[in-house]
Amino acid sequence: MKGLRSSLGDAISPDESVANYGSSHLILDPETDLSLSGAWRIRLMPFDPSKDKILKKWQCEETGLVVTINRYAEGEAKVQIGPRVFIKKDGSESQRKAGRLTIEDLLWLYDVIDDIKEEMTLLAGPE
Repeated sequence: MKGLRSSLGDAISPDESVANYGSSHLILDPETDLSLSGAWRIRLMPFDPSKDKILKKWQCEETGLVVTINRYAEGEAKVQIGPRVFIKKDGSESQRKAGRLTIEDLLWLYDVIDDIKEEMTLLAGPE
């Protein structure tokens, strides 16, 4: 069996204790052989909201749908569709998940998709 690494590259060994399950991922490490002897405990890195950055944001005035380009820590930039932002009767903002997209959402997304693609291309840089 091959070794395990967290999404941040930390080696995970049989001696480590379980930390926070957070929003982390495990990645198989093909370089390290691990024995199946001993009990395995998985240590996952917790999600840190201070490392989650919104790089660019678009909002549909008609439906409240928000599309953002986000980056967590030094990871790759990714597009997020949602949430929806609503203005309550008292004038404050409220958010809800995007859910299913309406034709209005799709037409708006079609109008801004080239801008989103350009921003993602700039953020991704040359490979």
